[in-house]
Amino acid sequence: MIKRRVSMRDFCLELPKRRQSIGSVLACDTSDRLTEIQNIPDPVDVSVGGQHSLVLTQNGDVYSFGCNGEGALGRSTSSSEPGSESLPALVDLPGKALCITAGGSHSACLLANGSVYAWGSFRLTIDGIALKPTQILAGTECCSIASGRNHLVVLSTRGKVYTMGCPEHRQLRSIPERSVLRPNQISIRSANPFNAIWATNTCCFLRESQTETIWAVDLNNCQQFAPIKTTLKDVTQIAGGDHHTLMLQENRLYFVVGLGETSTEIVLVRNLECSNIVSVACGDVCSFAITEDGLLYSWGTDSRLQLGMAGKDDQPIRVISRNTANKKILLVSAAARHALFLAQGIPYVFNSLKDSLLAFS
Repeated sequence: MIKRRVSMRDFCLELPKRRQSIGSVLACDTSDRLTEIQNIPDPVDVSVGGQHSLVLTQNGDVYSFGCNGEGALGRSTSSSEPGSESLPALVDLPGKALCITAGGSHSACLLANGSVYAWGSFRLTIDGIALKPTQILAGTECCSIASGRNHLVVLSTRGKVYTMGCPEHRQLRSIPERSVLRPNQISIRSANPFNAIWATNTCCFLRESQTETIWAVDLNNCQQFAPIKTTLKDVTQIAGGDHHTLMLQENRLYFVVGLGETSTEIVLVRNLECSNIVSVACGDVCSFAITEDGLLYSWGTDSRLQLGMAGKDDQPIRVISRNTANKKILLVSAAARHALFLAQGIPYVFNSLKDSLLAFS
C-alpha cells in the first residue's frame, strides 16, 4: 500500500518536555581531571560549545560559563572580575527554557512557549555578534534545536526545518554565503514534514515523518547543493565530530560510512555489541556512549581532550574515576577541548546481613 504524503496543515508536533533527572555537573578539559561544577541548582541538561558551556536547571533557568569573546555566554562580563567568565551565571531570558544547544561560538535555547532565542556568533559572518539572547523565527512555534560548529538547525511544530549560520560545507542548503541571522527553510520536494533533527560539526540530518527517511544536508566537502537521501532506518540519535558520524539504532551503536541511497554503510562499534546504549555524543575526534545502566564509554585519538580515559582509535573503554564512583552518567556533551557530564548518585541499598553489620557496628 502506498502511503500518502502528510499535509503540513494536518501535521503538528508537541513541544518537548524538559529533562527532570537531576545530577551533578562534571567538567573535563586538557588538564586531564574531572571537576565538579558548583553553584548551579538542580542541573538537568548540559551542552558545550567551542570554549563555553551551558547548563539547564530543573526549573528552566540557563547558566553559562567559559569564554565570552564572541558573546557565547549571552551576558555581559566586561565589568566582572578577571576569571569570572569561568564561573556559572544566569542568562537573562524572557521565559523558562525546555532545552539548550551550543556550537563553536554560539548558543541557543527553546523556551516553554515554543520560541527560540540565540546569541553569540558564527564564523565569517557579516551580521556581527549577538551579545544577548535574540529571538529568531518570531511567530513560529518550534520544538527542537541542534547546533553544529558554525550552524544552528531549528525544527518547527509544523515539521519545517530552518537553518542559520556559516555555510562553509553547504549544510545550510539555502542560505547565501555569509548571511546568518536570517533563518531560511530547507525545502525538499515531495518530502513529508520532518519530525526530528540532529547536527554534527559540519552537517545536519533530518528525519521525515511517516516514512522515517533520513536526509543528510550536506556532509563535509561533498559540494552537494541538495539534501542527500540516505538508507538509514530506525534511527533514534545521530552525533558526529569532524570526520566521523555515529548512529544509535535500537540501542545499538554504529559508525556511518558514506551517505546516499546506494552507498550508505553502517558498521557496528566494537566492544559495545552487547551493551544497551541509550545516548551518544562526539567531540571533534573522540566519542562517548552511555548505557542504560549509566556506564560511560569513551574512545578516540584527540590529543587535546584525552580525558585520561579515551580508548585507542575505535576501541571503547569504560570511564572510571574517583568523581564517577557510585554514580550513573545521564548525559555527556563534548567539543574539541572540553566536555561536560551529568552524573547522578546511586543510592546504596543494603542487600545482605554483612552490609548491615558493617553499617551499624
